[in-house]
Amino acid sequence: MKNDIKSFCYYSYAGPFWLIGMFSEHRSNKQLRFHMNQGIILFILEVAALAVYFLLSSLIDVMLVAWIVRTFFGLSLLIAAIGLSMLGMFNVTREKLDPLPYIGKFKILK
Repeated sequence: MKNDIKSFCYYSYAGPFWLIGMFSEHRSNKQLRFHMNQGIILFILEVAALAVYFLLSSLIDVMLVAWIVRTFFGLSLLIAAIGLSMLGMFNVTREKLDPLPYIGKFKILK
């Protein structure tokens, strides 16, 4: 895989930076499209999880137990997102098209 395509694949796992690959001249590359798809799904999941976290934060703000639960939930989401991103980047390094666990079966880009 060429270095510029590999760079775009890495960007796919860094939040909204999957858009860089979407507008590149290599967007029809099979490997890049696979990693962009994984990045889009991961980004959607991160935004949805963040919305749920903020909703919980606004609803449950009184008790210490609620604060502990909210903090644990937020840290769990952060660790999961970082772990999935690192796994995706590891797959780019190995030049493998292995789907991410739990979310890899979904397809947005054909």
